[in-house]
Amino acid sequence: MSIKAAVKSALKFCLNASSPLFRRISAMEVSAARENLARFSPRPAGVAEADNRLLPPRCDLQIVIPAYNVEKYLAACMDSVLAQKTKYTYHVILIDDGSTDATAAIADTYAADSRVTVIHQENKGFSGARNTALSEIFGKYLMFLDSDDCLCEGAVEALLDTAFRQNCDVVEGGAYYLIDGEKTVMHRYNRVQNVEAPCDVLHGQPWAKVYKGKLFENIRFPEGFWFEDSIVSFLIYPKAEAVSVIPQMVYVYRINQAGIVKTSQGKPKAIDTYYITEAMTQAHARAGLPEDDTYLRYLLLQFRLNQHRISGLPEEIQESVFVLTCDLYKRIFPADWTDRRSRALLRALKQRDFGAYRMCCKLF
Repeated sequence: MSIKAAVKSALKFCLNASSPLFRRISAMEVSAARENLARFSPRPAGVAEADNRLLPPRCDLQIVIPAYNVEKYLAACMDSVLAQKTKYTYHVILIDDGSTDATAAIADTYAADSRVTVIHQENKGFSGARNTALSEIFGKYLMFLDSDDCLCEGAVEALLDTAFRQNCDVVEGGAYYLIDGEKTVMHRYNRVQNVEAPCDVLHGQPWAKVYKGKLFENIRFPEGFWFEDSIVSFLIYPKAEAVSVIPQMVYVYRINQAGIVKTSQGKPKAIDTYYITEAMTQAHARAGLPEDDTYLRYLLLQFRLNQHRISGLPEEIQESVFVLTCDLYKRIFPADWTDRRSRALLRALKQRDFGAYRMCCKLF
């Protein structure tokens, strides 16, 4: 056992033994919790279902790039795509989402390239821009690229080689962080490897991957929400039957100090992390996707992430999210469902123990 695993195991043992010290049973009613959240920040109306068109493939890869006020980075992003040396065919859908800087003009400089379609639209947000590109799915595979990020050299070739060779639904490669011009490894895989449970291995962001286009048929990014990328883990991974990871580094993720991840702490809209979880579990159920051990593990991971995201909000709001989380869990899984790696967290959910729940989320 590694040192990290041993420390984690010891922390879990201590938590299980000492959880009564943190005990704080919530008496808040579910209806009161929902009213508290609605007053604090109403739930957005966006949905994950769509009536998009899955067309016969016209190229091997359809690359979706939403762009809003990225005049400093768009050229580097586009150049990294168009410089890809590959035997595969690809087409870029570049969506200028109502930019107010020079982004639109920069985008237009790429419109003459036959591999690029530029779309200008009124601002609809990140989800709305991606959804415009998804209204017609014409690539055998799909890729999402943020307009302030870049592809690594050989990324398309490496991802699609594995995708076509193994007829994969999803293939993910390694990614770098880019901080002040310096690259550091975000994640890297040691070898080409088949993945049985994507939620246990793959990362939840939509980028650094290729997906079979058919996975996104009738799927859209829910508009109006923060953390809309949740559709990948809740709705896309469960439909993927053949999934692989590759050792090649394929993506460069620029740390954005003004992005939601960096700025959401303490903001009322941070409770979108619960709203999107609730919306995704409902969409998951409507799609008839399995509610199995893998789904339970992912949902518990999402609950921990939600608590981390709202930790800067007033305690009453945190407790309201907890009460709704307990109710959500109870509606999805029967009382006897268990996971040995999350016993303390499950006990806190079943007993509505807000104190123990927060401690579980803080430690893991």
